[in-house]
Amino acid sequence: MDMTLKGRIKQSIRSCTFKDFKVHLVLLSVCLVFSVFYIITKKTLNQIDVWVFLTLRLAIATPILWICAFIVDTKEMLKLPNKKELLFLSLSGILSVTVNQSLFLLGLSLSTASNAAITQPAIPVFSTVFGVLLGFERKTKLKFLGIATAVIGCVLMVDFTHLTSENSSSRDILLGNLCFLGNTVAYAVFLMVQKPLGDRGISAIKIMAWSFGIGSPPVILFGLLYTDNISHAVASITVWPWMAILYCAILATAYCFFASSWAVAKSNAVTVSVYLCVEPLATGILATIFLPDEILTLLNIFGGIVMVCGVALVMVSKYREKKKDELDNFEKEKLKRYDMNNSAVELNTLSPEAIINISKENSYSKIISSNSIINESDENEEFSDNKNQEIEIDNINDSNNNNNNNNFNNNINIQPYFNGNNLLNQFKQEEENEDNDQEINLNDSIDDSIKGGGNTKADNHT
Repeated sequence: MDMTLKGRIKQSIRSCTFKDFKVHLVLLSVCLVFSVFYIITKKTLNQIDVWVFLTLRLAIATPILWICAFIVDTKEMLKLPNKKELLFLSLSGILSVTVNQSLFLLGLSLSTASNAAITQPAIPVFSTVFGVLLGFERKTKLKFLGIATAVIGCVLMVDFTHLTSENSSSRDILLGNLCFLGNTVAYAVFLMVQKPLGDRGISAIKIMAWSFGIGSPPVILFGLLYTDNISHAVASITVWPWMAILYCAILATAYCFFASSWAVAKSNAVTVSVYLCVEPLATGILATIFLPDEILTLLNIFGGIVMVCGVALVMVSKYREKKKDELDNFEKEKLKRYDMNNSAVELNTLSPEAIINISKENSYSKIISSNSIINESDENEEFSDNKNQEIEIDNINDSNNNNNNNNFNNNINIQPYFNGNNLLNQFKQEEENEDNDQEINLNDSIDDSIKGGGNTKADNHT
C-alpha cells in the first residue's frame, strides 16, 4: 500500500462511495446557500428593520423544521422529553436561536457580509475550547496551537481600523464584528449542550426542531413589541425583500439546519466543520461582485487566513485522535479474539470431567480464578512437577499367607470448585480402598509408604 500523501489521497478517492459523495454534495450546497444568504440579507437589511426580518424568518422557518422532523422521524418526535431533557432543550433553543440568530443579524446589519462569513469557522474552535475546559476534549499541543492561531486571526479580523465601508462607520463595524464573535460563542456552547442530549439517544433533527420551537417565540415576541406598527411594516415590504425573506427562512434556515443535522449523522462533525472554511472564500467572491462598497484590506484577508489555519490545526488534531481511537479499538478487538481462541479456563465453571480431560491432554494453557491469577511460569513449573510425580502401586507378595497379587486402586476425588488460593494443590486427596474379599498384610516398609502416600499429591496420567 502506498502510504505517501499522494497515495493516500488516491486511496481515499477510490474508497469514496455514492453515499459519501452525497454527504459532501449536501454539505457543499449548505455552504453555498449560506454564502448567498450573507449577501442577500445584507442588501435586504438596508430596506427592512432587522427585527422585522428576524421575526418573519423564524415565524416561517420554525413550522417548516417541525414538519420536516415529523416526516423524517415521526416515532421519535411523538416522544415527549422528560424534565431534564426539556431543560437541556430549552437551553439549546435559547443559545442556538434566541441568542445566536439575534446577534448574527444585528452584526450583519452593522458590519459586512465578508466579516460575517470569516467569523463562522471559529465555531469549532470555540466548541473545542469549551470541550477542553469541561473535560469532553483531550488536551494536545496541536489543538492548543490551533486554538491560539485562530484567536490571533479573530483579533486581526476584528480590528476595525483596517476595514472600511461606505455604508457603515468604524464604530458600527466594531460592534458588528463583536456580535459575530458572540454569535459563534453562543453556537459553540449550544454544540456542547447538545452532547448530553445526543448521548441520551435523541436525534439531531429532533434537537434542532425543539430548539427552534423553544427559542423562536421569545424573538418573535420581542420583534412584535419592539417594532412600532408591525402590521404597517410588514405591509410595506415589496416583492424582492419578500423573496429574500423566503430564501432565508426556507433555504438558509430550514434546509441548512436540517441538512447539517443529517450530514453530521451520516458523517462526523469534523467533516462538517471543514466546509465552514469554504464559506469565507465563496462569500468574499460574491461580495466583490454584488457588494462593491465592501473593501477588505490585506490585513483583514490575512486575519481570515490565519483563523482558517487555526481551525485546520484543530481539525487535524481531532482527526488524529479519531484515528488513534479507531486503532486502539481494533487492537482491543484483536486481543479479545486472540484470548477467545486461547480460551482461559475459569475454575469457577469447571466440572470434574473437564479437569480430568484437560489433565489427560496436558493442555493447561491458562487458569483464572476469582481470587488470584497464577503466574504462567509458576504454572508451568507446577505442571512439570506433577508430570514427574507418579505413585506406582506394586503388586505385593504376602510371604506369610499366599502369593496372591493385590491391586490398590487410587481414586482421586476432584472437587468441582477450587479455592483460588489453593490452586497449586489440585490433586492432593487420595484414598485407599481395601478389597473386601482379600486380606492384605503389608510389611513395615510398604506400610510407611502408604501412610506417607495419603498426603502425597497425585497426578492421574493415562
